[in-house]
Amino acid sequence: MLRRVFGKKTVRCWVIKQLDTQMLHLCLLGRPDSRLKPEPLKEALRQQRFSGGISMGESGLLLNARLFDALVPEEDLELVHDGLAHWRGRFWVVSQVPQKCWTWEGRLVAERNHLNDQPLLVSREDVSAISRRAERAPGLTDKAVFRSQDALEDPDKDIRYAIERGLKSRAEFAHRYEQDLAFAMRRSNERDEPVSDGHLECEISSRVESP
Repeated sequence: MLRRVFGKKTVRCWVIKQLDTQMLHLCLLGRPDSRLKPEPLKEALRQQRFSGGISMGESGLLLNARLFDALVPEEDLELVHDGLAHWRGRFWVVSQVPQKCWTWEGRLVAERNHLNDQPLLVSREDVSAISRRAERAPGLTDKAVFRSQDALEDPDKDIRYAIERGLKSRAEFAHRYEQDLAFAMRRSNERDEPVSDGHLECEISSRVESP
């Protein structure tokens, strides 16, 4: 009677986009679109025999199961602290897959999340193979670099570049200043004039501004 009133129990599953040796590229909890009863449906998920649609969380998207490496009944996988999951009797590192990668049919790579503390790792498209093919293509003289439009840049790389550029600029300025100072002093000696800070500054400025 209660089953007829409330309907059958909803089965939810963890949607794993890619299964690596030690890492799960995890999307979120989804709901299989199936008329199977809960227990047969869970068994089909465990044996990777389910081939229907997956309703992705609260997004409203219904995606084909073939896009994912594994669909795991909710109770079979437990998320624990520090970006780990317990499944199949062992622990896995978890990388969170953003929605833009749900329908990506190539490989994923994980990188540290530099925007927030959680999740620790986020997944993005691996376009290295495309880059290698483009580099070998005839007619390309410059190296082609492919990356997703909003891929995260390494902020340390920008900081190192800024520091190196600043140090180089300071070194070049110091060398130029020493040359200008020597030139100004020679000009003053030729004119047999006393050397003052204002005089040197005028000489240096006129040399710097000249083409």
